[in-house]
Amino acid sequence: MSHRVLHRVTRCKKNCVTLCIIDFILNLGKGFSFIGNQYKINVEKKEFFIDLLFYNRELQALVIIPLIINRSEFSCLDSQAI
Repeated sequence: MSHRVLHRVTRCKKNCVTLCIIDFILNLGKGFSFIGNQYKINVEKKEFFIDLLFYNRELQALVIIPLIINRSEFSCLDSQAI
């Protein structure tokens, strides 16, 4: 498999995992609002991107979920399963 094809497959799987996590958090209970993914913030003139950002109304707090996905994490999964 070429590097380009592998990159597209990995990106597609990451998008699928992202959607599953968003759905899980929103169904976890009341109070969660999805703000965005790849949410850009600036800290001391540096740019950072938050993978998944939620707000919990009951806690009145932001909830940040980082996604760390690489090829080896999907080695045990069939590409049709995701």
